[in-house]
This record gives sequence, structure tokens and C-alpha cells, in this order.
Amino acid sequence: MHHVRGGADHRLDPAGLGEEHWLRVSVEAGGTARVATMHRERDPAEETDDDLDLDWQRCHEAPEHLGKLCELAERAGLSVPFDFGELPARPVRRMGHRPARDHTGPKTRHRDQERQS
Repeated sequence: MHHVRGGADHRLDPAGLGEEHWLRVSVEAGGTARVATMHRERDPAEETDDDLDLDWQRCHEAPEHLGKLCELAERAGLSVPFDFGELPARPVRRMGHRPARDHTGPKTRHRDQERQS
């Protein structure tokens, strides 16, 4: 497990998540850690159903990766209890390809239409 530290956030890169996903662990002042599954930034217009499915799959794999971290901590004599909240629901597949944004010209607002009349 690769570990990169920056401030109160820690980046964990467990084997098997791939290069586009990682776990971010944020430690609060009271010692509580919050874990989020992260993915590389991508243009929402180019995001596919397969991307969303893979994000969902990585979220559901996170407890397994953190379980391995708990085992390593226990071998070192540390207690690291994890309590997982409700995992996200599987994303609904879109019908067809998501169109790219139309940047062909300025859009007319309703107020502008009234003034042009």
C-alpha cells in the first residue's frame, strides 16, 4: 500500500484500485478518520457509464482495502476500528451517449428575448 501524506489528508493507493482511483483518509481533530474513494478529474461531458460503474465498483472495494490496513495495524499492536456507513447506490445507466456541451454561440436569456421584441 502506497502512502502519500499532505496535511491532515492521507492518500492511500492500494494495489488493485488502478491508477485512476485512490482512497483519501482525512483525520479530524478528535482522531476520527473519514475515508473517501477518489478518482482522477475528468470532463463530465466525456464521462461514460463505464466510468461511473468503475467508480461505484471502487467504492464497494474500499472496505476490503481498509480491512487489510486494519490487519496490518493489529499486527503492529494498534487498534484501528472502522465503521462503514451506507455505500452509494449503483448509478443509473444513461440512455445513449451524453452530448458534449454546445458552445456555438451566446445563449439568449428570457429577459433578453423580451427586450429584443
